[in-house]
Amino acid sequence: STLFPYTTLFRSGAIIVVLLARDFLRNWHRASDAAIPWHLTWGYILASLLVTWAMYALLIAAWRGVLSGWGSRLGYLDAARIWTLSSLGKYVPGKVWSIAGMAVMARQLGVPGMIATASAIVMQLLSIAAGAMLAVVLIGTDLLLRASPYLTATAVTLMAVVPLVMVTDRKSTV
Repeated sequence: STLFPYTTLFRSGAIIVVLLARDFLRNWHRASDAAIPWHLTWGYILASLLVTWAMYALLIAAWRGVLSGWGSRLGYLDAARIWTLSSLGKYVPGKVWSIAGMAVMARQLGVPGMIATASAIVMQLLSIAAGAMLAVVLIGTDLLLRASPYLTATAVTLMAVVPLVMVTDRKSTV
């Protein structure tokens, strides 16, 4: 049945949420006894969840845009499923499983392997560059230079390279 992968995904997600909630409640006394003043505001928590989900929705749409630029198409739900499942690969030692998982699952839906892999790498580079630019804007280069000259050099390099990647001919082959 076509719903099987989605049912399995939902069940897996529900189990993870239940286990996290159980551990959170079991260890709440440790957090509440800490010398940190806790003021949970459910409105802020809900807003942060909405912002996070919106960010994921934008990342998925951007990935579909990169794929489309190279002549491949994925439906939004298929792309969301691939993005979500492959994101779990970040927690497996090796650091390549997220990209590899994305490429394999996209290839199973008709996206050529090279395009699937290249698009995943481009999205990682764009995410890193966006984070670096935001860090430079919010923190400033002085603090970054004191923290790590290599980090600053990487941020500046990415800020120079990413716009070039974004303006290159979208009809180029990978």
